[in-house]
Amino acid sequence: MWVWGCALALGAGAARAEDSPFSTSVDIGGSRGGQTEITADEYSHDDGSSEDAIGLTAGGVIAWLTRFEVTEGNQTINEIAVAFGTPGCTAPPCGENGRPFGAGIWSDPNQDGSPVDGAFLAQTTGLQENVDTDTFQRIAIPQTDLGEVGDFFFVVVWTRNETRGNPGDFPASLDRSNPEPGPIQWVTGGVAAQFDPDEFPTSAGWIQSSQLPANLRGLWLVRAGTGEGGDTCSFVVKKTAKGKKGCNACPRKDDLFDTGIECDENNPCPKKFTGKKVDCPDGGAGFCKKILGRKKSGACG
Repeated sequence: MWVWGCALALGAGAARAEDSPFSTSVDIGGSRGGQTEITADEYSHDDGSSEDAIGLTAGGVIAWLTRFEVTEGNQTINEIAVAFGTPGCTAPPCGENGRPFGAGIWSDPNQDGSPVDGAFLAQTTGLQENVDTDTFQRIAIPQTDLGEVGDFFFVVVWTRNETRGNPGDFPASLDRSNPEPGPIQWVTGGVAAQFDPDEFPTSAGWIQSSQLPANLRGLWLVRAGTGEGGDTCSFVVKKTAKGKKGCNACPRKDDLFDTGIECDENNPCPKKFTGKKVDCPDGGAGFCKKILGRKKSGACG
């Protein structure tokens, strides 16, 4: 569940910029990153490059969500791809490599298109890479059945949004060159927020992107599909890790944990992983005590 330090509901009607707890990194027309190829077996709304990124002005934990519709031949997925920051950030950068984050898949039980009743399907945790480059970080998740063709599902990313004076930094990459095709994106967060994958925020928590000021609208650089999870070592968690000092987002048994350790055919991943004290994946307070994992099949040898 979310624990709030401030309210985020914007109320009815169009939001004014001064009402929003979010802020942007650069004006539209800023630096564009390299175009990322979009494949037939990948769910995506963005064009592969960001013109901006957003974050919480006062800092805290931020989560951003994209809705997709299940297509024929792609009813199961095993990978989430996300980009952090934007090339328009230079001094200071939009974020930092190595910061913990989480990502997951939720279903839409009543198929109304809203995330309010979202039900947890799968999640993974890892450390941010290639911040401010428009390079998608591909992370493995347990193979997940999305339901029937035409069903809605949600891909969610969450991380700590550090404060660097006013405003804070900007982890959520935003493609502003394409309009949002209907109500498919939401954002939430707060200074004292913590994320529990089993419970979505209530309707008062999620803000649909059309309610945001015009300069905060666009498409998240968040995708899902099939793949091997990129070139970092992922491990299947052997038992649920214990959260300490306020951490409520530790990986559970059979979740995947992406260590961020680079690998290839000449530098394979170890068969086992032991993390004695790992920063809380939601970027909030506390840590996870003793994450034990076995190598995911096919993960870098």
